[in-house]
Amino acid sequence: MGSVGETLSVSRRRLGKSIQDVEEATKIRARYIQALEDEEFQILPDDFYVKAFIRTYCRFLDIDSEPLIREYEYRYKAIPQKVETRTPLLIDLKSQRRRPLPILILAGLLILGGLFIWGSFRGKVIVSPERMEAERFQEEIEMEETETTLEDTAQPGPEIAPPRAPKIITPSLQEFTIRVKVIDERGCWLRVLVDDVKVYEGTLAVGESKEWRAERSIFIRAGNARGIEVERDGEYLGPLGESGGVVEKIFSVEK
Repeated sequence: MGSVGETLSVSRRRLGKSIQDVEEATKIRARYIQALEDEEFQILPDDFYVKAFIRTYCRFLDIDSEPLIREYEYRYKAIPQKVETRTPLLIDLKSQRRRPLPILILAGLLILGGLFIWGSFRGKVIVSPERMEAERFQEEIEMEETETTLEDTAQPGPEIAPPRAPKIITPSLQEFTIRVKVIDERGCWLRVLVDDVKVYEGTLAVGESKEWRAERSIFIRAGNARGIEVERDGEYLGPLGESGGVVEKIFSVEK
């Protein structure tokens, strides 16, 4: 058996169906169908949707979905994470310990050379008393000018209001409600997952109804799809399926 995407693509072409034909029959978006065939599973919302879409696609193609589910889990969920390793710092420290002696010798030579140059210039430069007095007088004038400038610039300025704390806006969660009602005398068996958590599994009699609220998705598996009616946020959607057999359907926050 080939890969997941190759098996789906070959089976579709063997039936002479286009991706648009699959989209119309399964209600799966064309870009998700293309992602399954290209094995670009990161485009789909999460792992739950990948498995659900593979099963729905396989039912349309009339092939067994379980081998593809196992292939997907083996190839794309069992890949070990790469562990980063770092070279111990001890290696660098050992290499550094071998260098102090040449560095100390070079530093000593630089210091001796600097002292020699400084001593040579010190013996040649002679400053006269008149020049020293003039420089001292100039420094006193510069200090007085600096003090005057500081006094002039010390005037109190206008008060600056402290900045206001930014408002924290909490994004509102998008929720939606799905309501089902049994209209068939035979009743209907249901399994319901809300946001990937199973919240109900059982049989409803004719006239009974259930309602669930979700933030991301609601998955419904019905044993008598034509026997139940569905409403989304008060909007009538009709029966869950056209046949009286088993049907699975996913309602997501994106209509």
